[in-house]
Amino acid sequence: MKKITSPIGYSWCSICRQHLDISNFHRGSRYNGFHSFCKSCDSIRRDVWNKDHSEHVKIYNDNYVRSLKNEVIFNYGGKCICCGENKFEFLTIDHISENGNKHRKEIGQSSIYQWLKRNGYPQNRFQLLCMNCNFAKGKYGSCPHKMEMLKAI
Repeated sequence: MKKITSPIGYSWCSICRQHLDISNFHRGSRYNGFHSFCKSCDSIRRDVWNKDHSEHVKIYNDNYVRSLKNEVIFNYGGKCICCGENKFEFLTIDHISENGNKHRKEIGQSSIYQWLKRNGYPQNRFQLLCMNCNFAKGKYGSCPHKMEMLKAI
């Protein structure tokens, strides 16, 4: 089989069988340092594989998200800072400065958990709350637990 050589700055896609600029290829382990198929063909190939293996993909994604959320919860203390709830399923991240909607728009479709991990779990802008405390803070301005503590003083 004859080896196909590409002009400098180009690579050969083994799927669409075209010489394309190397910017159209992901970095990889092929002899020239790039994958053997272009980004477009890779995207189509991945979509077909995901469709054919949808149950596997769902299980993988669920496990990944659960693991990532677990890591984030650990890095933010493992319990609601307001009421002390520590059940994984009830915990969520709260934007301390109440700019969550704006921040989610800024980071786009990326998961807040991925963003927090990539940014070293910033402690000064985020905290761990249970869903009830987070909802109450957003709806009423503060959590009933905080009100109870203030009345007790």
